Amino acid sequence: MKTLIIIPTVPGSEDMLLNCLNALVKNTQECYDLIIVKNDLIGFAKAINIGLRKIFTDDYDGVVLLNDDTMVFDGWLKKLKTKAEDSNI
Repeated sequence: MKTLIIIPTVPGSEDMLLNCLNALVKNTQECYDLIIVKNDLIGFAKAINIGLRKIFTDDYDGVVLLNDDTMVFDGWLKKLKTKAEDSNI
C-alpha cells in the first residue's frame, strides 16, 4: 500500500517547495504518491480538497498534508504511520 502526500503551494514559494521536495525524496523510503496543488486563487481548503479527491480513485493506506516549507527527517513517514496506528494514543 502507499500513502498519498498532498502539498499546497503558492507562487513565490518555489525555493521552499524545492527544499521540501528534496527532503521528501531523500528521507522517504515508503511508497507514496505526491500531489502538489497551486492554491494562489482557490485558497488552502479548496487546494487540499482537490488533492483529497485522489484518495477515491486509488487505494491508499493514508493521507499526509504537508506545508511547502516542511522539512521531513529520515524515516518520518514510517514513524508517523506507526504512531497513527497505535491504539494506545
